[in-house]
Formats: sequence, C-alpha cells, structure tokens
Amino acid sequence: MFQPAPGVSIPFPERIAEQFEVYENQCLRANISFEKLQPLVTEMYQSFPEPLFFVL
Repeated sequence: MFQPAPGVSIPFPERIAEQFEVYENQCLRANISFEKLQPLVTEMYQSFPEPLFFVL
C-alpha cells in the first residue's frame, strides 16, 4: 500500500497504487511510497549518462 511521508495526510490512501506511466517517451509520472523514493531516485540518477537535468 502507498505510504506518504511522515506528517503528510492523504484522503483515501488505499486508493493510491504504486505505479508509473511514460508519456510520449519523454515524461515519466510515478506514485512512489516515501520509503522507496530515495533509493529509486539514486539508482535512476546514476543510470543516466551525463550531463543530466533532473527536476523532482
């Protein structure tokens, strides 16, 4: 089940699934639980060639 960051309240968190979508091969939208966010971002960032522009 999706887990928000401590102190964040989300109505009906059971309705949010951890998932992602890719749009037009250029944009990525993802629902990621807070505890999984840092390792995912670190691994993803390290997998891209430099130079890199990343917005979170």
